[in-house]
Amino acid sequence: MPLRIAVLARQAWCFALVGLLATIVHISVFAGLFELLRIPPLIANSAAFLLAFSVSFAGQSAWTFRAQIDDRGLTVIHLVRFLCTSLVGFGINTLIVYVIVMRLGASSLLALPLMATLAPVAVFALNKWWVFRDDRQAVGTAPGNRAARPRVR
Repeated sequence: MPLRIAVLARQAWCFALVGLLATIVHISVFAGLFELLRIPPLIANSAAFLLAFSVSFAGQSAWTFRAQIDDRGLTVIHLVRFLCTSLVGFGINTLIVYVIVMRLGASSLLALPLMATLAPVAVFALNKWWVFRDDRQAVGTAPGNRAARPRVR
């Protein structure tokens, strides 16, 4: 297997595992806050989303795409791009639900396979080639050329 395919396969596997962990965190936190502590559902879901988002960003940046982060480390730009990418995934899933359930009147079970494939593939591609791309390669700058960027701490 060529090296590029092996790297892509490893990243896809890591991406899926981090996504699964973030999903488990989201569901668990929501269930705990709503079912056990009786926190209103929208507040519980918001808190669960924020924690799952943090788990996802930490996992994707530190494990899945770590080799693509250049010597400047994580920046605010990475975080903003990651948020935008997460919103794109949400938009894709919302569109799928809207078309299949609301417009076509089909069962939500028909939407699930598309939601489980289309959004993750799009989000993976955006993470790999936009969020965590090595800007030195994107613009052809030398590794020693450090542009000043704010770091995420």
